[in-house]
Amino acid sequence: MAATAGYLATVSVTGTATTMTGEAMGGAGVTYQITSTSRQIVDPNTAITVKVGGAAQAPSTYSFDYLTGTVVFGGAPGAAVTIDGKFLPAREIAQAYEMDVSLSRTLAESSLLGSDFTQRTPVLGDITGTFACYDSGLNVYTDVDLAQILVDGSTKVVQMAWNATNVLRFFAMFESIEASGSVDGVQTANASFSMNGQTALTTGVEVDFSFT
Repeated sequence: MAATAGYLATVSVTGTATTMTGEAMGGAGVTYQITSTSRQIVDPNTAITVKVGGAAQAPSTYSFDYLTGTVVFGGAPGAAVTIDGKFLPAREIAQAYEMDVSLSRTLAESSLLGSDFTQRTPVLGDITGTFACYDSGLNVYTDVDLAQILVDGSTKVVQMAWNATNVLRFFAMFESIEASGSVDGVQTANASFSMNGQTALTTGVEVDFSFT
């Protein structure tokens, strides 16, 4: 098995939701994604309008991933795909040298109205874990108090990557952080977090995570 270099887990803080109108989406078949990588985290608290050839599409005709800016249609669109809404500008604030994540499953009731029996479907119940990173005053972090920003009560975006294609990205709330140092001047930070779902205004469904 080949070794992989670099940090495979990161934490980003998102800024003020910013309007995008007629934002281009590229793809093929039934799957399209916002072309600009800096605009792919979409604000779930703002209504979105997906358009094909300038015509708004009913939300019932597609599914949308707010953490990757990806839309999957029921059938291949026959014209250019665009989106109106707001994106969340993201800034990476930490890179993990160690990360432990637990994904727990629960059973959700999926019975149809009027059914004579109860049907349940396994779904993701929660994501919890711990995160360890160096807090050594790197140039990109000199204006950030890492310990303070991690526990300031705002939702963060955590991303884990096993390789170039398998990525888990989710909204999370950090619960605690502990900083430590050593005689050689290396300072580390250890934090714990839990998944923190958001409500998608367009469909009213809970937005938690994305896995590819």
